[in-house]
Amino acid sequence: MFSVGSGLTARFFCAKICSFMADSHNLKNIAMLKIAILFCLLLFVSHISKAQVTNNTAVQKEVAYPYKINYSAEFEPIDAQKGKMILDLWKDFEANQLDKWKDKLADTVAMWFPTIQMRAGRDTIIARAKGYRNSYKSVVRKVDVVMSTRSTDKKTDFVLIWGKETFKNQQNKSESIELHEVWAFDKNGKIETIEQYIRK
Repeated sequence: MFSVGSGLTARFFCAKICSFMADSHNLKNIAMLKIAILFCLLLFVSHISKAQVTNNTAVQKEVAYPYKINYSAEFEPIDAQKGKMILDLWKDFEANQLDKWKDKLADTVAMWFPTIQMRAGRDTIIARAKGYRNSYKSVVRKVDVVMSTRSTDKKTDFVLIWGKETFKNQQNKSESIELHEVWAFDKNGKIETIEQYIRK
């Protein structure tokens, strides 16, 4: 009896099957040989996948951070449509069409910007965003990085963006800033937090 608990034993087991079946050339055994080969391929794929999961888990368990992680250090990629949705909101901001944000925001939203720090109802947040946008004649943004991710232990989805904003104020003076934004979603898929960090 052969054990298939390890990669080495599995290879030996498959080799024995193929050797035995190859000794005969009738059609029945040829068909059985094909089945045996397929079985061996599936066995190896399963073994490799399990080994990779085990190795990845072991690596994660070995990480000892030098600081206490206050929120989370466990993240995974999620559907890129979340990132697209936020970039669509960026486009709405450029075009000064912020009423389109209404069905994307939660009832209460936290907005932490360099010039705006508040937690308020959806309509108030949109009104403040409109006031901020209307202080500029034009806004153009470029995206360097967009990342859609989930905190696996907190069960919260985020979109992270790094980019550049070039705007022209009411005196026709152009300025540019580098920015980083964090958008967080509630359990209903609505935006509940918007954070922005800038560098001139």
